[in-house]
Amino acid sequence: MKKITILLLISFCMICLVGCSNASNSPGQNYSVEPYQLNEREQSLLNYMGLGSSAYLFTYNAPYEAITMEVRVYQLTADGIWQEYAGGAIGFGEDREIEPIETLSGVLSIIQRENHAFDMIINSAGQARYTIPPINTEFEQMMYIYTVLSSPQQIELNQEIPLAIFVYDDGTSINSFAEQAYFTPEEFAGRDLVQAITIIFKDEQL
Repeated sequence: MKKITILLLISFCMICLVGCSNASNSPGQNYSVEPYQLNEREQSLLNYMGLGSSAYLFTYNAPYEAITMEVRVYQLTADGIWQEYAGGAIGFGEDREIEPIETLSGVLSIIQRENHAFDMIINSAGQARYTIPPINTEFEQMMYIYTVLSSPQQIELNQEIPLAIFVYDDGTSINSFAEQAYFTPEEFAGRDLVQAITIIFKDEQL
């Protein structure tokens, strides 16, 4: 019940934020994904719900050519390969002219849960919710470090943009890293659990 209430509150906040972030594309407009800058009231609300340090919000504004947005969740295998195991997506239908919006723009919220699970809410003209399942681990977690997108990233069609990486290990030290380390997964060799979340805008339908 508590989880449902929190999700409803988060959804309400996201709907309000979408109203501020949605805008029609115009020549010279910046098409990017960037962290949403919370004001004091919004941050206080998240703190009130116990999500001050576990909710990650991003705004996105894609070019007209982008008709699909995918959020992908990966786990790094023992062989150092990213294996996609969950995610979510939104996109335009075949008749784009009847859609309520012209471009993909809005707010994405990712809420970190226990046992390496996530709740994900994609807000644009409507809302899509996804539950990313937990991962059961056998190691004793001693160290945990993560990185989350902290500056605007230009959208390039059909190119992934890393949003967050989470690293867990039973050792005593982990080197710091940036979200771009997603493209060099060998940096995480030997770690017990590594998760990554990316976003991609595509010029093809789902």
